[in-house]
Amino acid sequence: SQNLSYPNGPFCFALPAPGVANQYYLFHLATMLISSGLVSSPFYYTLIDMNGNNGLGAVTKKNQALLSDEYRYSCPVAVKHGNGRDWWIITGIVSEPVLYTFLLDPEGVHGPYETIMPYEFPGEAYQSINAMSPDGSTYVHCDGLQGLYIYDFDRCSGTFGDLRVLPFADPDFFGFATVFAPDSRHLYVSSWRYVTVLDLHAADIAA
Repeated sequence: SQNLSYPNGPFCFALPAPGVANQYYLFHLATMLISSGLVSSPFYYTLIDMNGNNGLGAVTKKNQALLSDEYRYSCPVAVKHGNGRDWWIITGIVSEPVLYTFLLDPEGVHGPYETIMPYEFPGEAYQSINAMSPDGSTYVHCDGLQGLYIYDFDRCSGTFGDLRVLPFADPDFFGFATVFAPDSRHLYVSSWRYVTVLDLHAADIAA
C-alpha cells in the first residue's frame, strides 16, 4: 500500500486556468514511502472551481497523476508561455539527466515532454529548490550536492538550450535553493553556510 504525505518547501503552486475565469490548477508533489525509502512521487494536479460551493470553492478533479513512477521528482517550477495565456511546468528526475515539461492551456494539461540533459554529475543528487527567471528566459536546476545546470528556456516552444554546468567549488557548499533577483540576471544560491550571488551575464559565471 502507498503511504503518502507532502514535503515541506515550495513543492506546490496554483496557476489560473487559461481562458477560464475563477478556476485554478494546483500542482503538487507528494512523498511516498516504498521499500527502498522515501521518494518524491507522484506529481499531481488538482482542479479547483472557485464558483463552486456557493462561491467558497470546490475541487472538481483531485490528485490527477502527471508522473507516478517510484522516482524522486525534482522541485517543480512554472513559467508563463510566450503567448501570455498558457503555462509551462517543469520538473525532472533527481539523480538522472531527465527533465519533464508540461503545457497547461485551455484544453487542460499536456505532456510530459521529455528532455535528456547532455551532462550529468556523477553520483547521487540532492533535491534542491530549482528556479525560473522572472523574464522566463533562464531555468536553473540545482543539485544541492554538486552544482547547477543553467539553461536558456524558450517560452514559445518550451525547449531548453545553451546548457552551462557550474560545479560547486567548495565540496561542503551543499546548496539548498536558487532564487532569481527581479532583474533575471543575478541568481542567489543558498547553502547551510553561505548565500552566493552569481551574475549570469558574466563571461565566466564561476569567477
